[in-house]
Amino acid sequence: MRITFLFLLFASSSFVYSQEGLQLGVEVSPAWNLNTHRSKATGIRSSESGYGFNVGIPLKWWYAENMAFHSGLNFEYMAFDNRVNNTLIGSNRYGSIHLPLFLNYKLSGGWVALFGGGINYQFFNQAWSGFGVDISSQINQFQPYLGAGVSTLMERDNGVFEFGAQARYHFLELWAPGTPTVDDFTSKILSLDLILRYYLWNR
Repeated sequence: MRITFLFLLFASSSFVYSQEGLQLGVEVSPAWNLNTHRSKATGIRSSESGYGFNVGIPLKWWYAENMAFHSGLNFEYMAFDNRVNNTLIGSNRYGSIHLPLFLNYKLSGGWVALFGGGINYQFFNQAWSGFGVDISSQINQFQPYLGAGVSTLMERDNGVFEFGAQARYHFLELWAPGTPTVDDFTSKILSLDLILRYYLWNR
């Protein structure tokens, strides 16, 4: 409900920034994550809820009036906590270098459609239960994904602000082959990102 309200608020006071060329900026985007599971024995599906964020440098290239290519380089953090009576008893935590590769297409009403994919290289993988244990050998550290979303662009002060949301589905199994977990169920990540980017440089 809050996200819907924010979308309406920003949309009512924004317009699409229409300029060909490069835009370079900063990004601090929070995320809600699901670690989705499917039992190989029963087919029953379940999931774990998590949280995270992207911090980095976005790059957008408007190569036509209505089309742009978006990329950049981010640090992404994801955590899936296990709590009992509001007490943290365990957590799986992942840190990665994130490379998005998206096409942007201008829609009517000031909105931009986003579609494409990207890849994460997970270099920090830790299981925590009072102390941290490195689990990188058990993880598929390269995590490609497909994604789609919408955003709007608006001029603010001396830059351009981008606000929106996108969903990403990491279609590769999280756990590496040979890990006992893989024998019992699949585990794949679904992320919903709140896009907050500010482009400081336009050329």
